[in-house]
Amino acid sequence: MTTQATTAPVRPTPPATLGVWVAVFAGIALWAVHIVACASLVRFACHDRWAVWAMHGITAVTGLLTVVAIVACWRFTVGSDHRTEDGIAPLSQRRFLGVFGLGVNGISLALILLEGIYVVFLSPCI
Repeated sequence: MTTQATTAPVRPTPPATLGVWVAVFAGIALWAVHIVACASLVRFACHDRWAVWAMHGITAVTGLLTVVAIVACWRFTVGSDHRTEDGIAPLSQRRFLGVFGLGVNGISLALILLEGIYVVFLSPCI
């Protein structure tokens, strides 16, 4: 009596790893950090000039990190899209997340920069 061992088909690993999700949603988190940090420094900005410079620094750092996330999402959108045997195209999922991340991070970058502009033009003492 012989027994045949059957093996289950190996499915490709999903492309949605932690790094992809971090790149896609980093802009939202950085925008939240920016708005909370700048709002917490407003009361000091009227009397201490260091608070204004800290707001500029927060805007620069969060904006730069958002640009890094945009570049990471852009890298997800490029590449060849080969289908596996069972018809799944794992790179198309990553490409979708990359395009979605470009939009989300682009809007977040715009919000960060727009919120950073008021530090230059508005007085915190009004």
